[in-house]
Amino acid sequence: MSMLPFEFEMVAAVSLEKTSRCASRRMSSKYVEESSRPSSPESPLRRYVTQGENQLQASEVWWLEHVNKVRSHVDLTIEQKSFIAGAFAGIISRTATAPMDRVKVAFQAGNAHGHMCQESITSISKKIYASGGWTAFFRGNGANSIKVTPESAVKFWAFSFISSHFPHHDQNRPLNGLEKMVAGSAAGATAQLAIYPLEMAKTYLCLAKPGDYNGIAHCLHSIVQRDGIAGLYRGLAPSLLGILPYAGVDLALFFTLKEAYVNKYEHAPSVGHVLLFGAISSTCGQVVSYPLQVVRTKLQAQGMKGRHVVYTGMRDCLVKIVQSHGISGLYRGILPNFMKSVPAISISYAVFETVKNSL
Repeated sequence: MSMLPFEFEMVAAVSLEKTSRCASRRMSSKYVEESSRPSSPESPLRRYVTQGENQLQASEVWWLEHVNKVRSHVDLTIEQKSFIAGAFAGIISRTATAPMDRVKVAFQAGNAHGHMCQESITSISKKIYASGGWTAFFRGNGANSIKVTPESAVKFWAFSFISSHFPHHDQNRPLNGLEKMVAGSAAGATAQLAIYPLEMAKTYLCLAKPGDYNGIAHCLHSIVQRDGIAGLYRGLAPSLLGILPYAGVDLALFFTLKEAYVNKYEHAPSVGHVLLFGAISSTCGQVVSYPLQVVRTKLQAQGMKGRHVVYTGMRDCLVKIVQSHGISGLYRGILPNFMKSVPAISISYAVFETVKNSL
């Protein structure tokens, strides 16, 4: 993307050289004489063309006005850069951490009767491997990538857009902590609403047996056939309630740490620092929102082939988990979740900053 203006300049230079050579052969001497004749600074010919040894040449004014005009046509707004960089960040980070996401979903969903999974990470990993080898760890990653790519793009775009519309933002006043929380929460909710049916498909494909579904489209079609359009949004309430504090804390803390670094050292943080800031912000966000992620996954998974409907809604699910397993039941599977989400978010921020700065 960043090479596009340079390519235009090269094309413009080659075209100008050819035109100049043709003009030097075809133009009569009176035009050349006119170009060298004293004239006012506003003369169009003197303004754009100067006489070289054997040919006409473009003046500096031409380059300033026309090359900069070409550049202006390909400049991206900060929101557009955030959208593109966010898309790259989403697909790269989630594919890199797909195996741990597979293990995390199995922990959160529990068994067919809705009870907590009592197996270890090693035991679940062995079962996943036995079901299809190493590729089984990436089952559902297609849906996850298709989901996360627009989700990440929309999230970063929305955060940039909302941040730029706070009062006094035009005066380059940095957002305070509360404003960043609001912008982050709104951005997370916007992204979640935009892609939630794909979140359902990802959960189904992760938990289904090989051959149950022939892909994302077949999975979504099966859900609609059985439960109607509403089935695509099962678990949306806890998902939104969870994403509001998570995205708010995550985005607000990351950009606060980044701003503090820039203010102290007066240069952009390195990739290593960005990874560290992302790990810290993601960990804090996960601690706040994880219980509602567990509830969302259980509500999504119930009713699947081989799984009973156990909960009537979000409140019923929360009460039954606490009654059966205590508060610790709401954090079941948080270790594999950290093993997946912390590197995923860190990589996501690192890719986002790298791509955005290169645009």
